[in-house]
Amino acid sequence: RIAAHKEAAKLGYGSRALGLLTEFFDNKFLGENQTELAQYLQISGDNQAGGDIAPKKGLPPLLKPIGELSPTPISYLSVSYGLTTELFRFWSKNGFSPFHIKQTKNDTTGEHSCMMIKPLDANTINYSFIFEDFKRRFVKLLSADFRELELGVSIDIIKPNLNNRESAGTSVPDNAKELLALLFTPLDLKRLEAYCRNSVEHYMIKDLVSTIAELYFLNYFPDEAKLSFSQAVILLAVGLHKRTVDELGD
Repeated sequence: RIAAHKEAAKLGYGSRALGLLTEFFDNKFLGENQTELAQYLQISGDNQAGGDIAPKKGLPPLLKPIGELSPTPISYLSVSYGLTTELFRFWSKNGFSPFHIKQTKNDTTGEHSCMMIKPLDANTINYSFIFEDFKRRFVKLLSADFRELELGVSIDIIKPNLNNRESAGTSVPDNAKELLALLFTPLDLKRLEAYCRNSVEHYMIKDLVSTIAELYFLNYFPDEAKLSFSQAVILLAVGLHKRTVDELGD
């Protein structure tokens, strides 16, 4: 948990603390002289091995300079907290990515618990696979357990391909035509074409919006298919949160 005085909030102290912690586990503070540290570990080992309990002389100080400490090798940093838009953006800004959100709310806070991870050794675990699997499950659950999430935090978690963002490097899958034939009939495509020409109202394609939204937010569309932030929020609200146009207007 990171806590800062209310008058020092949003001044960068939390991000700086996380940055220093990351640098510590990356061995960037490791000093060249480890003699005292080795002596301390030897004394600690002797104490745990048993023997007479008596005051000892020449013990090293309880606190030591950080340059004399050797960090335990770890593969990642992880955090768990009650999901809010502000907290998610803080952890995301500091390099953490979500890999699990509890589907039930906390009885006390009414928030979903969110777990995020920051890889320190990308060669040990296939983190990209973990993130993509989480995103796929999250998108499918937005119409159920996560329907009441704020639209802002839902967009932040999914990170869609927006006009103001650099290309995500996605491309149309090789089996795009086969996938399209499975998801949409020729009549479905004609209805979409008619809607694009303003020949029919949105009610005529309402049953197709969820499928289109899922494909878009799971990056099945090429980089050229970008939306503005407002367009992405509307598509997410109607297609994934399953909210009506009237609810979105309110």
